[in-house]
Amino acid sequence: MESAERPVRQTAVKILLAVLGVIAIAACARSSPVPEGAGSGVRGTVLAGPACGGPVIMDSPCPDKPVVAEISVSEVGSQDVVATVRSTSDGKFSIELPPGNYTLKPSATGGAIFPAGKPKDVTVDAGGFADVTLNMDTGIR
Repeated sequence: MESAERPVRQTAVKILLAVLGVIAIAACARSSPVPEGAGSGVRGTVLAGPACGGPVIMDSPCPDKPVVAEISVSEVGSQDVVATVRSTSDGKFSIELPPGNYTLKPSATGGAIFPAGKPKDVTVDAGGFADVTLNMDTGIR
């Protein structure tokens, strides 16, 4: 009896491993940046500023800083979100989208109010990626 169960168990293990492999590949595909030359969409960076409080001295560097943000994508003039993406710790993001006109709105992660995102309209052309910089306000004055 046990020898008849062995092929069934081996088949079940193989199927389980195959399913786990597909899940792992799908998870990596969603979190990987979109490679150059693939489809169409938007690539960019999310920056938050001002990064320094008080009056900024012209010769004193105080550039905006890259941040992790949730970016919601909607068609221009619509409130319906068609896609979302999260920027990485260096502020970079990429998302595949069909050609069209979109509004991208970055927002703080974890329920935080700041930095507050500023929406930006972008046009995605067929066969290309639009490059954008999304700005967020830190509230520092």
